[in-house]
Amino acid sequence: MKDIREKILSDAEKTVRLLVPNRIGIISALSGGADSVCLLLVLKELCHRHGLALSAVHVNHNLRGEESMRDQRFCENLCDRLGIPLCVKSVDVRGYMAQKGMSLETAARELRYKAFSELQKRNREFIATAHNLDDNAETILLNLTRGTGLRGLCGIQPVREDGVIRPLLYTTRAEIEDFLSQQHQDYVTDSTNLEDDCSRNKIRHNVIPVLKEINPGFLENIKRTVITLSEDEYCLENSDQDDFPAEKKRIIADIMRKNDIGITRDRLDRIYGLEDGGAAHISRDIYAVASNGSITFEKRTRYENAADYSVPFAEGDTILPDGRHIIIKQADSEDVNNLLTNKSDYCGRIKVGGSENRTVIRTRRENDRIVLQGEKIHRRIRKLHNAKKIPPHLRETAAVIADDENILWEEYCGVSECAYTGNTAVDGKVYDIFMTKRPADDLSDRQSNE
Repeated sequence: MKDIREKILSDAEKTVRLLVPNRIGIISALSGGADSVCLLLVLKELCHRHGLALSAVHVNHNLRGEESMRDQRFCENLCDRLGIPLCVKSVDVRGYMAQKGMSLETAARELRYKAFSELQKRNREFIATAHNLDDNAETILLNLTRGTGLRGLCGIQPVREDGVIRPLLYTTRAEIEDFLSQQHQDYVTDSTNLEDDCSRNKIRHNVIPVLKEINPGFLENIKRTVITLSEDEYCLENSDQDDFPAEKKRIIADIMRKNDIGITRDRLDRIYGLEDGGAAHISRDIYAVASNGSITFEKRTRYENAADYSVPFAEGDTILPDGRHIIIKQADSEDVNNLLTNKSDYCGRIKVGGSENRTVIRTRRENDRIVLQGEKIHRRIRKLHNAKKIPPHLRETAAVIADDENILWEEYCGVSECAYTGNTAVDGKVYDIFMTKRPADDLSDRQSNE
C-alpha cells in the first residue's frame, strides 16, 4: 500500500498538473482546520514541483469571538513559518445574514467565496479549497434528503468553471489526519463542527458512521459512484440530441454480461472507443472486436493487436490500436473538466516544428533513439526501457511522437531535448500531451512481471 503522504500527493497532483498551463498560481483557502492545513502543505510541494506561485487566504467570519481570532493567529503563524504569503479577509456574517434574510451557513459561504473571487480577479489564480471525500458524501446525502437529479448526485466537482479547484476531493478525512500526524503538524478545531445544530453536522456525526458500519467501503463506493455519474452527466450535457453515449455504454455492458466478461469502467471505455474494424484488449487473451456495426469477443495471441501504426500528429483525440486515447491540446487550452472526466494522465509539454517536418504519432520501432533532456546524444529506447524495467507487453504498445528527424516524445522516456519547451533553440508551436490511463489489466500484468 502507498505511504499516506505519497497517496495524497499523487491524488492531488492529478488535478494540479492539468491546471498548470492555464494560470500563474494557486491561492489556498486556509481556515486552520485539519483539511485546509493538509491542503496547504500538499500545495506547497506541488506548486514548487510545477513552477506555480502559492499564496493563502484566511477568511475570519467573526462568529466565535476569541476562537475566531485564535484561528486567524494560527494561520498567520503557519504561513510565516512556511514562507507562504497570506491575505486575511474579515467579514460580518451576521450583518450580511440579516440584510439578505438567509441562513448563517449560506451567508458565511457567500461572503467567503466573494472574498475568493476578489483575489482571483486581481491575480489570475486558482482558488483551492480543502473539500474531501467525506465532505462529498455529506453533500450527496444532503441533496438526497432534499430531492435531487443527476447533477445533485454528482456531488462536489474537482474543478469549477470559476477557477475553484478541490485537490483533496478523493482523500478521506481519516487519511488527512494520518498525514498531519506523520508530518507532526497541528491544526485548530472549529467548536461549531462538533455540534448537531445544522443538517450537515447531523449527517456527519450520526448518519455516515452508521453507513460505514454497514459497509466499511462506503466512502470508496461513493467515490466510484461520483466518477461514474459525472461521466454520464458530462456525456448527456455534451451530446447531440440524437447521440446518447451513456446509453451506448449500457448496451455494451449488457453484451459483456451475456459473454461472461467482467464489467469495469476501463473496459467499457476501451470498447466504447472502438471504431469499425478496431480491436481492444480486454483480459489475458480476450479482445473486443468491432466489425460491421457490431461487437464480438475473440481469443487472440497477446501481441496480435500491436500493429505498426502511424497517424498524423493533430490537435484533438487520437485513438490508438490498443484502445487508449492520446489527447493533444495547445498549451493555452482550458478544456480541463473534459480531461479530468476522461481520467487522463498529463504526459508533458512539447514544441512541434513547422510544416517542413512531418510529425506523427506512431508505435515504437526497434532502432528508435531519443535525446534525453539535458543531453546531446541519442540513446536507444530499447536500452532505456531495459534500464527502467518496462515489461515487454507494455513496450509493444508504447506510443511515440516523432518528426522526420527526431523523436519528440516517448511514453516511458518523456519529452525529448529536441522538443523541450525550455530549450530556446527549439522553435514551433507548444502542445500539452495527455493519455488515458493504462488498462487495469495491463498494469496488473506489469506488476506480476516485476
